[in-house]
Amino acid sequence: MKIRFHQEPTKGRQNKCLICGCLYNLKTARASVYSDQGIEYGDICPDCLALGAQGIKSRLQTNIQRLREFADELESLSSEQVHLPELEAEFSVYRRMTS
Repeated sequence: MKIRFHQEPTKGRQNKCLICGCLYNLKTARASVYSDQGIEYGDICPDCLALGAQGIKSRLQTNIQRLREFADELESLSSEQVHLPELEAEFSVYRRMTS
């Protein structure tokens, strides 16, 4: 894994950290994570960057586990029957919002 800095006009934009999954505000530069083959995977927040190599690996493993658990929950949810609201219920909610 390689980390490269990019200086570009990013101030004020929000970004999601590949390592921990948090949202953070970009400043004047951003740091991106690349594979050893040169494939860009996403950006890394300043907090994760400050952890150093071992801290980054550890936090990434924690995020991977969280994502796996969430994927398992979604897979379980996908096996449930989907109950859509009736069309009239949708219209009544819309009418209340526009009144």
